[in-house]
Amino acid sequence: MSDRIDTLERSLARTRLLSLGSTALCGALLLLGLAGPAARVESRLDVERLRLVDSEGRVRAVLAASDGGAQLVLGDEDGQRIVLCSTDEDLGGWFFDAHGAERVALSANDGDLGLYLQGPDGHDRLSVVASPEDLGLYFRDDRGLYVPRPEDPELLLVTGVK
Repeated sequence: MSDRIDTLERSLARTRLLSLGSTALCGALLLLGLAGPAARVESRLDVERLRLVDSEGRVRAVLAASDGGAQLVLGDEDGQRIVLCSTDEDLGGWFFDAHGAERVALSANDGDLGLYLQGPDGHDRLSVVASPEDLGLYFRDDRGLYVPRPEDPELLLVTGVK
């Protein structure tokens, strides 16, 4: 039991560190994508795709540009995707656990903003949504059901949804 707790604590510490660094990188990437073309730089490297590898030759990061935007993908030592940031039509950032399951999603599309936290089963557990039609904070249990239940009058206070 103690070994499991130690493993979970190390995993949580690694996830927090990756999340903090990734959030900063995603923010910078999003700002660069929204800022438009920069002033002319004399010394530069022009590429459509840049892959960063570790000393073992494993791909750890990919930065790619297309006509629609740019993407940054960060991976762990096993080659598993951990972070994806995008400035194309799917503007946002996604964070994955060591098994490749999406755990956190940030999105900003067509006036809709969202933060979604998912459980290990891939179901949304907490959603924060802001759009022209909706403003809410939503909690769901492990079966995907709202907590408190929709028939509960307190839900109106939490989500603003009738």
